[in-house]
Amino acid sequence: MREAPKSKAGERTVAIPGPVLDAFRERKAEQDADRKRAGELWQDTGYIFTDELGRPIDPRKDWQDLLVEAGVAPARVHAARHSAATFLLVQGVDKRVVMEIMGWSQESMLKRYQDVVDSLKRDAAKQMEKLLWGKPPKKGKKGGGKGKKKAKQLDATSFQLIMQPVAWPT
Repeated sequence: MREAPKSKAGERTVAIPGPVLDAFRERKAEQDADRKRAGELWQDTGYIFTDELGRPIDPRKDWQDLLVEAGVAPARVHAARHSAATFLLVQGVDKRVVMEIMGWSQESMLKRYQDVVDSLKRDAAKQMEKLLWGKPPKKGKKGGGKGKKKAKQLDATSFQLIMQPVAWPT
């Protein structure tokens, strides 16, 4: 059932978040109990996700059941890669790190897998607002208060310099 990775990038070490490691430890305890109940029928495959006899589950067959059990909307197995890549984008993870985690050697894969979600668009709009108009005062407070730094604001001269047309070199 085990197949060699499609490329050298498929053989890599990845960091796993603590809660996932905890879930793997819980799964190991469940699997040990399954192994004990199955006795001689147990098949030691080395997989983490197995049935009650140690046989690996088939993600193509069992994926939808796993999603229902987890309370997640139905989706294709491959959609999990798109979700993972998009989650990394939303968190601002450097593209080189994303490529390493996902096993990609070409930047074009970022465009294929990462979706620009609405929260990223809203964040971009907020950043532009802060750059062009400065940080708006908090509601309910008058004045800036003593010792508080004023948010950097793009002045008219800087804005004009940014908006200057750029001539192509001849």
